[in-house]
Amino acid sequence: MPISCLQNFLALIPLALLLGDVTEDLAVRFGDTVGGLLNATFGNVVEMILSIAALRQGLYTVVSSSLLGSILSNLLLVLGCCFLFGGIRFKTQSFNAVANQATSSLLFLSCIGIIIPTAAGSLSSDDVTSLEMLHISRGTAIIMLLVYLSYLSFQLHTHHDLFKGDDGDEEPVMSFPGALVVLAGITVTVAVCSE
Repeated sequence: MPISCLQNFLALIPLALLLGDVTEDLAVRFGDTVGGLLNATFGNVVEMILSIAALRQGLYTVVSSSLLGSILSNLLLVLGCCFLFGGIRFKTQSFNAVANQATSSLLFLSCIGIIIPTAAGSLSSDDVTSLEMLHISRGTAIIMLLVYLSYLSFQLHTHHDLFKGDDGDEEPVMSFPGALVVLAGITVTVAVCSE
């Protein structure tokens, strides 16, 4: 069993690299914003599949802890590494303050969204029934989904000029149907390796 787990883990490494290449190829075709959204969506396929499997087994604490850890690592570790390594190479760094503020706010709201059901259960004076906790969790999830959809509208439609990257002269390496087929194939393979 441990050898099978190690083989599946090692299989995910080149798949993640290939997934990044395909999403970057699509980003050349559609722009940095849509490419970033594709990368964020398909880059978390493993985490989504593992979370669904854990939810089916009733491991709710594991899922919420994993999501909170992922959010905090992106908020602190990834951003901190970007600042550190960017500062080593460049004396002065510039970044889009609006995009940074929007994404940091979304990450913070995600942390709050995970904490709300836990706090409701821990801080209530009388016992909160599992049905009431389910309503609180679902209500929080719906609110978070609406906030995310509002952010997508903000990023893709109303304020898309704030998120434009540099227009490079790069050409896509793959054809559009080929990129979609590779993306679907990688997603299926990652799902099989993750299970």
